[in-house]
Parts: sequence; C-alpha cells; structure tokens
Amino acid sequence: MKDPKYPHNQLILGDGAKIEGLSTPLEVYNDLYYLTLEGISLAERRLEIEPEIFKRTPSGTGGIVIDSGTTLSFLAKGAYDVLRAEVQKLMDGKLEKVEEPDIPSALCYKGIISQDLVGFPDVVLNFADGAELGLDIESLFQEYGQNELCMALQESPVGNDLNDVGIMAQQFYNVA
Repeated sequence: MKDPKYPHNQLILGDGAKIEGLSTPLEVYNDLYYLTLEGISLAERRLEIEPEIFKRTPSGTGGIVIDSGTTLSFLAKGAYDVLRAEVQKLMDGKLEKVEEPDIPSALCYKGIISQDLVGFPDVVLNFADGAELGLDIESLFQEYGQNELCMALQESPVGNDLNDVGIMAQQFYNVA
C-alpha cells in the first residue's frame, strides 16, 4: 500500500481482469458494499464472538462493509473487545503497552512492527462460502509515532455498530 511501484497496485478493467480464489456474497445497500462475515480467527482458532454482531439488521444498521476509502478497519464493540483481549494476551510480557489519549480503545505498544512482531499469528476474517482474508502484521498493525505501533483494527465509533474492512486489511490481495 505504501509502495507506488508495487507491481500489483493497479486497476484492471474489462477482458484483462482475472478473477481467482474463493468468493463470498456481496450486497450493495445504501451505496455501501456489505459482506457476510461469519467469524474471526486468531492463530487458527475461531474467537468466541456472537455472529449477530456481523449481520445487518432489518432496519439497515450494523453489518460489515468493505471500503477502500477507509484506511483502518473497525469492529463493533462486542467483536473488538474479544479480538483486543486475545491480541493483548499474546503481547503481554513481550512489548510495553502504551496508552494513546487520542484513541483510548486502541491497543498500542512500544516497538517496531518488522522487528518486534516477527512470528505474530495472522488474524483471519472468515467470510461465507469459505473465503478468508488474512491480516498479517503489516495489515493488522500500523506505526504510530517513533518506535510505537498500534493495532490497525479499532473499535467502531460510539453509537456505530458498523464493521468496516479498510484498505490496510485489503493490501496484498486482489479484490475483484
């Protein structure tokens, strides 16, 4: 995402577009692209998150969208709290936790992603029909200041139960 010369940073339209891999249902509602997320895994273990958190209500609230115009990804509180607690368990004792007053729910640590998170397990978004989106350390964390990193997956703003898969989570994937 940060390298403009990366050979796959291109948009291909028409006959030259090649679609591979697994697909998952996509529904357009109120100009947003909704997906069917069934769960989230960490280190190949499905987290105990109530599946209703990922569903759009009959009144049109909630659900999960994919949005290339949003940098970070966001989860509704119930899902975020579970993922945050699991990531924190893996980080405890390894890196020093840092509080960020601007983003109080964010999970931040002193460290450098490429050095201090080697071997950190992927977080996988498990979609309907078997499609998966794996978030490695470069998609799950972002540098935040000097020698500081924060999880690039944050809690949805208060009062908003919409889950959002932002561009950092989509990097390294061809989305068709």
